[in-house]
Amino acid sequence: MKITKGKVVELEYQLYIDDEERELVEDTREDGSLSFIFGTEPLLEKLSNTLEGLEAGANFEVSIPCDEAFGEELEDAYVEFPISDFIVDGELDEEVLEEGAVVPFEDENGDVMYGVVVEKKLNSVVIDLNHPLAGEDLVYEGKVISVRDATPEDMQEISEN
Repeated sequence: MKITKGKVVELEYQLYIDDEERELVEDTREDGSLSFIFGTEPLLEKLSNTLEGLEAGANFEVSIPCDEAFGEELEDAYVEFPISDFIVDGELDEEVLEEGAVVPFEDENGDVMYGVVVEKKLNSVVIDLNHPLAGEDLVYEGKVISVRDATPEDMQEISEN
């Protein structure tokens, strides 16, 4: 059975930053395979095109340049927030404000996105809202574990999310 829209796909992959050292940033062999219904989940277009038509057991490798992945890192995605935004129940959440901490935010549509604390100032906090892989060329290497038809239960689960 080939990967086509509506099929449930299970993959194992390793994601590398494609620099001289080819730095490993994610490995599903350690974290657990990825299962999704093809064509309903947002995948990078070049990865999606590489997977389409593959069968269980197939290996894949695809290089994705920065501009086709998560784009360049944007300076205007570094945003300064008043420190008062981080007061919860009358107390400043110091743990959240440590440099490198990942902080969840909601955009104007109610979608959750994440930022990284870059700097804590006296009255404000600078947060980097760029995607963590912005500015990076990527390489996915992996294997298709299984491909099957989606069940009504699979489709129900998607509609609930």
